Amino acid sequence: MLKNKLITVLITLGLSVSAIAGTGFTANAESGASPLSGLPGGEGKPVVMVKFGNSKPDRPHYNLNQADLIYVEEVEWGLTRVAAMFNTKFPSVVGPTRSARISDLELLEQFDAPGLAYSGANDVLLKAIRKSQSISLSPSDR
Repeated sequence: MLKNKLITVLITLGLSVSAIAGTGFTANAESGASPLSGLPGGEGKPVVMVKFGNSKPDRPHYNLNQADLIYVEEVEWGLTRVAAMFNTKFPSVVGPTRSARISDLELLEQFDAPGLAYSGANDVLLKAIRKSQSISLSPSDR
């Protein structure tokens, strides 16, 4: 029950922040704060999205708790993935990572040259990632 409430809070927070960011609201970035959390420490640093698995075999997560913002995305068969956004802290180890989705590029459109760390993607999505403003951080796409 507590877990479901936590997921609901995280989704609500994620939607609220993405709605504000999508409107061109740039006061936080201009004032020297993180564009993700509004807290000091993210100014001038890149935004990096890491795709985490969210099913039992994908846990425990490494350094998910270091993320500035977390999106929980529904994928096929009712499973979910976590899109963790980092801006103020960049842990040296994260994971386990999962594959990228087109929705990741849609979320990242609001940032300038964001990084995207993922475990793989289909050919169509790889082409879309290469054409986007996002920077692929996947070892398989180097």
